[in-house]
Amino acid sequence: MILSMALPKLAVFLGTPPEAIKLAPVVRSLRQLGCFEVVVVNNGQHVELLQPHLSHLGLQVDVQLEVMEGDSGLPQLYGRIQRVAGQQLRALQPVGVIVQGDTATAAMTAQAAFLEGIPIAHVEAGLRSGSSTDPFPEEMNRRLISQLCKLHLAPTEGNRAHLLAEGIDPALIAVTGNPVVDALLHEQKRQEEPEVRASISKELSEVVGCELEGEDLVLVTVHRRENFGPKLINIIEALVELVHNFPDHHFIVPQHLNPEVQLPFRKHLGDLTNLHLVPALDHPSFVHLLSRAILILSDSGGVQEEAPALGTPVLLLRETTERPEALQAGLVDFVGTEREAIVEAATTLLDHPPQPRTPAFPFGQGDAGDRIAAFIGDHWS
Repeated sequence: MILSMALPKLAVFLGTPPEAIKLAPVVRSLRQLGCFEVVVVNNGQHVELLQPHLSHLGLQVDVQLEVMEGDSGLPQLYGRIQRVAGQQLRALQPVGVIVQGDTATAAMTAQAAFLEGIPIAHVEAGLRSGSSTDPFPEEMNRRLISQLCKLHLAPTEGNRAHLLAEGIDPALIAVTGNPVVDALLHEQKRQEEPEVRASISKELSEVVGCELEGEDLVLVTVHRRENFGPKLINIIEALVELVHNFPDHHFIVPQHLNPEVQLPFRKHLGDLTNLHLVPALDHPSFVHLLSRAILILSDSGGVQEEAPALGTPVLLLRETTERPEALQAGLVDFVGTEREAIVEAATTLLDHPPQPRTPAFPFGQGDAGDRIAAFIGDHWS
């Protein structure tokens, strides 16, 4: 008689839409590998934002947790995530835990796994801005995870160099690319079908409230904590000037849930006819905008990874970046948060859009999920 052996469990923790987008290719590749039972755990941090992404990505959550308890600060949130993650890890008893990036979920799940004696694999390891408070608290989350985890999945050679400088064993580092490029290229290929592209364009026009096909689009994403307050007002004042100076362009601003972002935007930008404050977008709509936009103004980390692969220029509304490869590719430029600098740089690019658009791939060619799965399989299967 042949006895079937249960596969060892891997627990993949996520809590935000970017984590779902970046981990979906990893989960898919791990399941195709066939060496593990892959258990996807959602901590419930952004349930209302996450569900549309999960459905589109075909990413099924196996365990749903709840860490949100009303409006509270980061210390309370971090404590709850660590406690709830620890309880779930004791119940699952996985051979390893996978976390992604620099979120509260990643940092506190890694802390819980370390305390439970469970090895950790860190997807998107080795990113460093060099400033402990910019981005805040993400930079310190990354550094903490690197000291706690076992396997380091670094997107670039530069990320690997950071890890080596911090004393990480080179045998435990793999340069894999970033799986966000996998997800982007997969969705871009899907949108090459005319029917799919037309459907997304129609849905997006309905959300925005006007016809966008054939129009010049500017995408704006702002959400970083270090930009709250006066810096955010500077960005908003620059947008007001640009919107008035370019009345034939549509400026589209997907709104972050944080009221520190929403309220100033609504107060100062709610009545401008060619500026559109829209709800957070699903992945297909966002990829469509990334590819359609003639310019992106953003303080996002993920946009720095995605836009170069589409050849879309980005003005970075930050003082530092942990993704210098995007700058070196020539499609992302620092502009900071001063009103005059933003207006001047954006005006130059809107008056003279770069043609032709040439994609660049500093964060991999779209096979990061497979590379990550293979490295984890070699060490833990």
